Amino acid sequence: MRSTTRRREQDARSSHFNASAISDTLRESQLFGHERGAFTGAQQSVKGKFELADSGTLFLDEISEMSPLAEVKILRVLEYGEFERFGSERMLTSNARIICSSNSSLRDRVRLGKFREDLYQRLNGLTLLIPPLRERLQELPALIAAELKAAGLKEGKNITAIHPEAMDKLP
Repeated sequence: MRSTTRRREQDARSSHFNASAISDTLRESQLFGHERGAFTGAQQSVKGKFELADSGTLFLDEISEMSPLAEVKILRVLEYGEFERFGSERMLTSNARIICSSNSSLRDRVRLGKFREDLYQRLNGLTLLIPPLRERLQELPALIAAELKAAGLKEGKNITAIHPEAMDKLP
């Protein structure tokens, strides 16, 4: 996808955010940034993920874990391209492309009142349903080969295969 987009050069400004298992305050601070003195220990202003990914791509992992307040703020960025850092009233802008993932069905969460319908509609441009790997075991050899190749390139080594005994231990 990156090689075919007009934002290819800006995609160096890509950022990842995992919304699971952190407090709402920390989540807001990491997504939108914070100003010096906004909370105990905030000794300097910090840019958030939306600011860092401006004109690039922001991957929101486990968006279903966002608090209702974070959902409202994300919707504001999507609709108006603006947000405030935690502890500030100054409006900042971001033109980040948003890609999201969730382990649960957002459509079901909307139906249960656990996810904002308007945010779901804004995010639902393209939905890819990817079954868990346990349901696609036939893909393991190809995935392992790709990971070995990537690891070899990273380490400057020519890793071409995994030992047959190791492959036999896989499900």
